[in-house]
Amino acid sequence: MSTSGYLYRQFGVLKAWKKFYCVLSNNVINEYVDKNLEKVSETIIDKDSQFSTNTEAKKPYCFKLKKGDKFIIYHAENEKVFS
Repeated sequence: MSTSGYLYRQFGVLKAWKKFYCVLSNNVINEYVDKNLEKVSETIIDKDSQFSTNTEAKKPYCFKLKKGDKFIIYHAENEKVFS
């Protein structure tokens, strides 16, 4: 089973948001520039990965993925994409 949609990902010291088309399938989040599927990155979700909602970002529909000592913060535009 897979799910897909546009998500914003927070980057860098300035905490800028960049929009990606994301596909979650088989415990892997693939990020693409757009629906033409030009791959930007791949994040494997393993047993050590931790998900949590993120209230620090001051945006609705945010979640945080922790992999080791690295945090990835995503933001969805609406509840439908978020869930």
